[in-house]
Amino acid sequence: MININYSHLPFSHHLQQDRQLKRNILKFISHIGCLIPLAIFIGRETARYHLQSDLEGAALSFTGNISVWLLVISLALTPLNILFGWKSLLPLRKLIGLYSFMYATMHLLIFAGFEMGLNLEVLWQDVRNRPAAQLGLASFFILLLLALTSFSASMRLLGKWWKSLHRTVYLAVFLALGHWILISQFRSIIAFFALSLTTVLLLIRINKVKRHFAKNRKSTSRNHAPREGISFFT
Repeated sequence: MININYSHLPFSHHLQQDRQLKRNILKFISHIGCLIPLAIFIGRETARYHLQSDLEGAALSFTGNISVWLLVISLALTPLNILFGWKSLLPLRKLIGLYSFMYATMHLLIFAGFEMGLNLEVLWQDVRNRPAAQLGLASFFILLLLALTSFSASMRLLGKWWKSLHRTVYLAVFLALGHWILISQFRSIIAFFALSLTTVLLLIRINKVKRHFAKNRKSTSRNHAPREGISFFT
């Protein structure tokens, strides 16, 4: 078989530019999508300030919930690629994951600052006595470790261990969901829905399941592939 290099052809350069533009647009949309909920929350609570609403409680609930949902969304991107071949979404995993960590950090700071008054002794006693707090703190420390090792230098330093380390993100999300369920005293239907969804996402990543979907996708693409010509939109 003869391998032909198309990189010197004019359309190849334009194709690379189009792909880079597409990646930049997706990243911009992701930034906006991750920040819009915060802007809406601030605007809503500012408008309700005169009503003396429970701002601390609302902020604690909001930051915790949005952190978990962003983590679930970041975990959904690989299964979406497995199911539909949407490779362009994969680079967004890190970006959305870091936003999830940002909201988790805000959640912890609000709890430690407003609920515990930055009293480390009281905070430690709360963690010791409440399983919900233990699960939440464990999840946060995993996310902290993943955030600190999410950069290229860490990938080179850790080598083959980097991927194994970052697979613990599923442990982090299950711990966070356990925290949510315990905090809600098992009454949050949304938390159980997120738990079910995360379980499905994990199952899709099993090698046997992954190969099954990859085989079906390749078969479908062959059946629908054009007989001649080059697509400039892939």
